[in-house]
Amino acid sequence: RENRLYRELKYSTYVIFHPFDGFWDLKREGRGSVRSASVLYICFLFIYVLRIRYSGYTFVESVYDRPNVLFSCMKIFLPVFLWIVANWCTTTLMDGSGTMKDIFVFTGYALTPYILSGIPMFLLSHVLTAEEAAFYTFFDSVIITWVLALIFFGMMMTHDYSMGKSVLTASVSVVGICIMLFIGLLFISLVQEIITSFLDIYKELSFRAA
Repeated sequence: RENRLYRELKYSTYVIFHPFDGFWDLKREGRGSVRSASVLYICFLFIYVLRIRYSGYTFVESVYDRPNVLFSCMKIFLPVFLWIVANWCTTTLMDGSGTMKDIFVFTGYALTPYILSGIPMFLLSHVLTAEEAAFYTFFDSVIITWVLALIFFGMMMTHDYSMGKSVLTASVSVVGICIMLFIGLLFISLVQEIITSFLDIYKELSFRAA
């Protein structure tokens, strides 16, 4: 209990039930750190992969349809990464008082409800029948809503924003994520076109040389 990492991780349970005081102290009082947030991200990833890979067959279409682990990790962490970058860019332009480190930390702590509920939800997936799947979906929706609300309140307290400015900042951050995704897809498409062109030139030269 005297270990600092233990105290920081334990504080995450306070944050999820007292988001205003919790996120305020998380930054101002140094109750969290990059190290503890990284542990929460790792736990989140473990729980997420466990649930999508090994949940009950009622909640997975088929054993052969289980998604690739690497792809699943990219699918869940890419939005988190884009959120951190987009929110940092947006709040920098809108006089936010938080740094990218602060955004990384409060986002990690906001994932705590999913981490704490992950194992119980995983076990429920092996117990509930198809007729009871609505309960599972309902609880899952509540947890996701809880996480999103914590991210919003974490942003508001970290950057010392009002409610209205927080809504505006979150909206602009989402637009920024969409822009980054568009630019990324455009870049990938351009690279594919260049590679295809070079391969066509190579094949043509090889054919003529033969």
